[in-house]
Amino acid sequence: MALPPLSRLYAPRTLAFAVASGAEEMIPYHRARGRTRAAIIAVPGLGYAGVVAWAMTRRGEADQAQGMPQLSVPGSSGKQGTRPKATPQLVGVTAAIAAVLSGSTALSMALDGAFERFLVRRGVRRPLLVMGATGLVVGWALEYFGADSDDEQPSQAGAGKHRDDDRPLDAPPRL
Repeated sequence: MALPPLSRLYAPRTLAFAVASGAEEMIPYHRARGRTRAAIIAVPGLGYAGVVAWAMTRRGEADQAQGMPQLSVPGSSGKQGTRPKATPQLVGVTAAIAAVLSGSTALSMALDGAFERFLVRRGVRRPLLVMGATGLVVGWALEYFGADSDDEQPSQAGAGKHRDDDRPLDAPPRL
């Protein structure tokens, strides 16, 4: 795997993501108790389920207003102007994804609390500052080394499935 170009090292997007990651890590969500903690955990899952429900009720209205044909959607009868049905599979998948989102939020809060307690036991006077610096470094590394759709280099994710446009059809495969 080739390293990303050095121009991404201090790119505004990379730095903004790193700073946002570090700043978010310094907010002590893991210290929340009671209803506040429940709300922090429930919001991602409920938000996702709400967006899916909103999309199901709004699907096709904007396309019909613009005169565009409606695409076939799983769960719909295929008629113009019909909305997809809330099938048990769609509801189940939506509930499962919402549960994963809320569960990952709860896990993240538990890990943040454990990391802060670890730092306090080691005598760190400002554990949230250390957590923020760690978040900044990890966020920067994720953004810098992560796959990006607007890179100059093609993705290797589907290697072998697509032919290169700059090579003749009868050329041997690249190794």
